[in-house]
Amino acid sequence: MPRICRLFSALLVLSACLTAGPATAETAGTVMPPLTGRWSGMVEELRDGETTRRFPAEVTFAKNRHATLHFPTLKCQGRLSFLHAEQGSYAYKERTAQARCLRGDLVIFRRKKDKLTIDWEHIGRPIRIIIAGSLSQVDAAAR
Repeated sequence: MPRICRLFSALLVLSACLTAGPATAETAGTVMPPLTGRWSGMVEELRDGETTRRFPAEVTFAKNRHATLHFPTLKCQGRLSFLHAEQGSYAYKERTAQARCLRGDLVIFRRKKDKLTIDWEHIGRPIRIIIAGSLSQVDAAAR
């Protein structure tokens, strides 16, 4: 499934979840394990569906269901706040204090075996930016 379709599906799930009630990691009576540890890998930036550049990304999940997302070569870092988990997807919202850095309006993670996919989206005007890629676990311990 193309990344844009996956991200659109995730947005639909998230909008339904936000109208349904408070954030939870429960799905059909089962509890999804929280994301933990430090992950890193290469991501690509898409503007209007075209890849514009590739760069490294790092994310560290804390025990309090928050995370830190860092793009070292861009010198941008943001704090992720957990929104909801459902059907193997974990939704977060990003905040950044750096004026030159865009925030992720929606950041979706999906764990698949030993990989973690990331779909980061900034819905801005006049252009929509998506950052997507696959991350590998570097450190299993959470901060």
